[in-house]
Amino acid sequence: MAQAIAKQGSKKKGARKNMVVEVFEPVVTVAPEAEHQTFASSDVALDLVTVPSSDEPISTISHVKAGPLGRASQEPTVLAEPSSLVATSPLPLPTSIIASDVKTLIVASLLSPSFQIIKECSLIDLVVRVVAVRDCATTLRAISYDKELFYQFERLLSKLKRWGIEASQRELEVQRLCGPRLTALEEALAQHQGLIRDYEEKKTIYLSNQPHLKKEDVMYSIEIIALDEERDRLDTNIHKMKTQQE
Repeated sequence: MAQAIAKQGSKKKGARKNMVVEVFEPVVTVAPEAEHQTFASSDVALDLVTVPSSDEPISTISHVKAGPLGRASQEPTVLAEPSSLVATSPLPLPTSIIASDVKTLIVASLLSPSFQIIKECSLIDLVVRVVAVRDCATTLRAISYDKELFYQFERLLSKLKRWGIEASQRELEVQRLCGPRLTALEEALAQHQGLIRDYEEKKTIYLSNQPHLKKEDVMYSIEIIALDEERDRLDTNIHKMKTQQE
């Protein structure tokens, strides 16, 4: 008959509890007629049931169905699960490798602003700036010569220089083809801007004289009314004189 005895022990200062498991082999009585039966003819089924624990999970065999081999115990057998793996920290890198990486990062951080300077300069100054940045990179090689880093940097500088030369050539070609039209358009635009300025000046003068013009308009209106009355009076006199002559 199988017996499972689980003993728990606790360590001092709140240490984790350990599960001690002792498993005894079951004692099975075999009948004489079953001695010559092979193990292949047995029919044994095991059902595993997980038993939760506050310390670490364990599994038990809930029941055993015995076949021709004999009668087995119905008591559960306690099995302890293997403990989890413990990860180890990586080995420290050599000091020479760390120093080389730091130098490379420093050189890369010094080279990065150079591209910003080239990006903000005009096409005329591009070639000169590229030459200056290349001289600076040559000086930085004495600090840390990273072949791949300086190769990429030199390749980018060459591309920028070639792009600047091509852009300058395109600009000259555009000026040659569209120069006369651009000049005519600039002259026409300047003329229109002059007319607009004259109009704004005259408009300002007219607006400033508007109150005075309103007063003059009122005075002229009064004079026109007086002249109309005088004309009516003269017309009346002329009509009387013609009547008297007849």
